[in-house]
Amino acid sequence: MPTDFSEDFSEAVADLKSGSETAASKDHPLASLLTAGRVNLELLGTDRASVLRELATMLRSVSDPERLVQALLAREELSCTVIGHGCVVPHAMTELVGTLEVAVGRSALGVDFGACDGGLGQMFMLVVAPPGRPGRQYKPALHRVAAVMTALARERRYLSPATPAEMIRTIAALEQ
Repeated sequence: MPTDFSEDFSEAVADLKSGSETAASKDHPLASLLTAGRVNLELLGTDRASVLRELATMLRSVSDPERLVQALLAREELSCTVIGHGCVVPHAMTELVGTLEVAVGRSALGVDFGACDGGLGQMFMLVVAPPGRPGRQYKPALHRVAAVMTALARERRYLSPATPAEMIRTIAALEQ
């Protein structure tokens, strides 16, 4: 069962806007969690479930991606994970993973994730973490995700990288 921690993400975005990013977040670089196999710049999904399925299958420790997709869809029903400008951060705290996991995807056509403005999601950063240690794993990661996705959203910078390695380098540079 997913845990609703949209408040944590909202808090991370608010901290970012106020300039008070936590020091702990600097100790958990997102780029260190990514490999070429966790970045898909050509998502083929045309709806929430299919995009979430593509992202979930990239995670190492998920033995049942379909159960994770169902947990993510349940989480999506709690509140919208669109942060604007085509960027979406699907996330869930679930026993289906043993550690913090991150996957990145990009859709050329865009996918409806229920944005208030009706815009389509093109850049996705999936974040899942096990329950029990949200402060040690999840909250710092949320701060990094908020910072990176906000920076990527500026001028739609997520459209430029042509390869997974370029996307990882872009994310790493934005974390500096």
